[in-house]
Amino acid sequence: MNASPGPVCLILPVVALIAYWVVRSRAAESRPERVGYIAAAVGLAGFVPALMAPEFSRPGETGLLAGAGVLTVLLAVAGIALAWWTFQLRKREPGGVSLYPTLACLFGLANLACGGGIVATGFRLLVPTGGTPWTWRSETHGIDVTIPSERWTVQPNPNVLGYFTCPRPLTMAIVAEALPAGTDAELDAAVAKGKKMAPPAVAGRDERSRVNDHGQPYWMSLGETTGPKGPYVLGVSVTRVRDKAVLLMFEGQYRLTSEAGRAQEAEALRASAATFLASVR
Repeated sequence: MNASPGPVCLILPVVALIAYWVVRSRAAESRPERVGYIAAAVGLAGFVPALMAPEFSRPGETGLLAGAGVLTVLLAVAGIALAWWTFQLRKREPGGVSLYPTLACLFGLANLACGGGIVATGFRLLVPTGGTPWTWRSETHGIDVTIPSERWTVQPNPNVLGYFTCPRPLTMAIVAEALPAGTDAELDAAVAKGKKMAPPAVAGRDERSRVNDHGQPYWMSLGETTGPKGPYVLGVSVTRVRDKAVLLMFEGQYRLTSEAGRAQEAEALRASAATFLASVR
């Protein structure tokens, strides 16, 4: 991994200030003053792994991201503990000022919050993946659809055949309708309808015409677009099952703002969408 210039430019002055306080601690005349400098240095050191964390934004680097978060939290706790010790020493020994242990507490609290968020992202607590797939069936049309996770729940909607939502990651999926597809012309018309609902033809869009795992031919388009609430993943598929063309839709809204969180959301949303959209049988 090569660190980008942004974090390096921020880390260098932080490390320089840490080194300065360590040197000052060695020249301190009293123990409270010495421990106070060390407390401030340790509390400030928590910002170093926190600033490095955005470099581990790719899904395969979640272990490194979690490690950066854990180190940030440990340094934050150590800084607060040393600050508390400094205040206790000042009750028994003269010397030292309250500025440095106070700074250590402030640094520690900031890094506790920041490190907690990094840990949650690194351990995928904000974007849960996996789950237990289950099958939804339309008795009227004799079709089955695979729902990727038990986190997806059925919601009442009289305008569609099936409507599902998931809060984490934020997902909406629809079994929209079963169109006639007894002839190739009818199937082409159904696919044309799906294409009108598909995401724009931008970089990163996945469009395919294949046969799914159940032997059913399908067309699918999956990509990203932007709406009033920001960017989201949009997918549409049309699957031919006997004399019907089943139209499915998927929307997954991005909610996280960090680069690592956004990458995890993209991976999770696209995986869920691909499972759902290509599952009709």
